[in-house]
Order: sequence, then C-alpha cells, then structure tokens
Amino acid sequence: MKADNPQTNQPTMKLTRLEISELIVEMVITLGIVFFLYLSVILLARDLIDFPFSWRGSPPISIRMRFFLDDATINFFLWIFTLLSFVVGLLITYWRFKRRYRLMKLEHVLSYVTYIAQGNYDIRIPENTIPDLAEVTNSINMLVDSTVEALEEERRVEKTKDELITNIGHDLRTPLTSIIGYLGLIENKQYHDEEEMLQYTHTAYTKALRMQSLVDDLFDYAASRQTTYEIDPQPVQVALFLEQLAADFVLAAREKGLDLQVNVTPANLSANLDLDKMARVFYNLITNAFKYGYDATFIKLNAYPSKNKANYVIFEVINDGAPINEAEIERIFERSYRSDQSRHGDEPGSGIGLAIVSSIVESHQGQVYAANENNQTVFRIEMPQNLK
Repeated sequence: MKADNPQTNQPTMKLTRLEISELIVEMVITLGIVFFLYLSVILLARDLIDFPFSWRGSPPISIRMRFFLDDATINFFLWIFTLLSFVVGLLITYWRFKRRYRLMKLEHVLSYVTYIAQGNYDIRIPENTIPDLAEVTNSINMLVDSTVEALEEERRVEKTKDELITNIGHDLRTPLTSIIGYLGLIENKQYHDEEEMLQYTHTAYTKALRMQSLVDDLFDYAASRQTTYEIDPQPVQVALFLEQLAADFVLAAREKGLDLQVNVTPANLSANLDLDKMARVFYNLITNAFKYGYDATFIKLNAYPSKNKANYVIFEVINDGAPINEAEIERIFERSYRSDQSRHGDEPGSGIGLAIVSSIVESHQGQVYAANENNQTVFRIEMPQNLK
C-alpha cells in the first residue's frame, strides 16, 4: 500500500482515498455482521420461547408457559438485549476500525523508513501520529538524527584529515627541500671552504630538527585521540609547576623582549595533573604566543580557583599581541586548522599544536577556549581541581 505524495514521491501520514474507503467498508461489514448475528439470536429466541419442551416426563410446555412470561416481559428482555447488542456492536466496530487504522499508519511509518533509507536524511516522521506509535516514530527520528550527525562528523573528519595531510606535507616538504639542497651542495663539493660546508650542514641539521618536531606533533596528536589514551594525575603545586615551565622560556622571552610572568592565587594552590601531558599543553600555548603574538610585550601564566564551578581551577596563558580574528577564534582548536596569522606568518606550523592542547585538556575532563579580552589574547583552561 503506497503512502507517498504523488507529486514529490515523498511519504505522508495522511490517509489516501483508497484507505479511507477501506475503513468505511470495514465498519459497514463489521456492523452488518453484528446486525445479522443480532437478528439470528432474536429469531432463534422467539422460536425457543414458544417451542414446547418436555420437562422430566411432564407434558410438553413452552418457556413462556413455564416461567409465566407475558409479551410485555418478553419485549423488555428483547429491548435489553437489543441495547446490549448495539453497544457491543459499536465496541467491536471501533476496535476493528482502530486496529485497521493503526495498521495503515504503521504502513505509512514503514514507507517513511524506506524513503529515509534511500538517502533522504532530511525527512523525519511526523510526531502527530497515533499515540501507540509515538515512541516508535520518536526512536526512528532519533536514530536518523544520530546517523546524520555521524555522517557529518565523518565528512568533517575526512576534510580535516585531508587538510592535515596537506599542511603536514607542505611543512615537511619545505625543510626537506632545503635539506636535500644543502646536502646536495656538500655531496657535489659546491662550497668554497670548510666553514661554508659547516654552515650548510648546520642549516640542514636545523631543518631536520624542524621536521622531527612536525613528526613528533603528528604522533602526539594521534596518540591523544586514541580511546586507550590514559592520564596519570598527581598532586601538583601549581605555582612551582608554572614557574618551572616559565624557566624554560626565559632566554627566548629575553630575545623577543617579552616579560614572562607567573601569577598564582592563592600561592599554595594545588591541583591533580598529569605533569608530562599538561606540560605539553602549556608548552604548546606558550610557543603559540611566541610565534603569533605579534608586537606583544608580555606573556602571563595565571592560575586561580574558578568562581563559577566548585572544585575547578582556571589556567590562563595571556599575551597582549595582535588579537585573533573573531571569525577564527572558534576554530583554532580544530584538527589541522591554521589561522590567518599562522598561515601568513614566517613561523612554520602543522596546525595541530592547539588540537593536541584540546585533546589533553579533554582527557583531564576540562575544556579550553580562546578569547579576545581587553586587547589581550587569552587561552583559558577550566578543569577539575581534584581529578582522580
């Protein structure tokens, strides 16, 4: 039985004329059967009332005579039987009508399922169906929504994977080309003296280190996305932890004329962290500030208890350099996404450093986001203070 819209071939829950006709015929037939049964019982009862029966050897006598029934009494019982027959007939007719109607609606639901299964994922089964099928239709619609989300996520994954391969390939090819070029000069002895040869080897070595860094980022990101990725939280004095991290960037900060500050409130603030993994988080955020915080004069590492969430701690990496484009600020933690600043700057990058940050923070049951506040770029991490 078709339940499609003849113009668009799209299913509809509206009954067709043929289905309405079938329901009417179903009702008429049911009422007719009940009526004929009623007539049969009435005629049989009238014959039995006056039929002479022999009661235990006594002379034949009818039920009318046996129970002293007059016409008024018999007619009363017949009217009672007629009324009951009418009510029972209506109930049976309604039951058969409802059962048939439900089967028709179920066929319409199945036509929707078939139509959706053909790839029409923008269609949903209307919820204004009969109550018995409401739970079924809602479950089907939820399943379709989940399928659509999974397909869209798969497309996003494929797209970002292609972007990641493109970015990594480009960033690997550039230093690799330089390495091959300089080693080729050395191989062909195209240098004037040993000092120039050492300069070539030093440049090739620097480019090789850059390639190693890119490959390490790729492996770190892949590891952070695995379902088996585990963290080992340990009690940490936050101030000591951030000061040790800042010490690794003191010389680089001096070279760029940056004031590297650590501010922890209260001074004895503690949290449960995986030291190695969270160190990678701050390394990536600080490195990102060094690379793309153009014209910055300071980088601040802040930590303090959350005012909005109990037992949460806030970490911040702040710089007063060029702000991030508002249109890109929501995407910078995506896989392989690189902002205009990183694409157009002189600093190379794979575009997965901040994606690694996001993955590690999520593994700590926290979240990270970026914002432009008071002409400053803020990378803010919110995470449980006593993670177990």
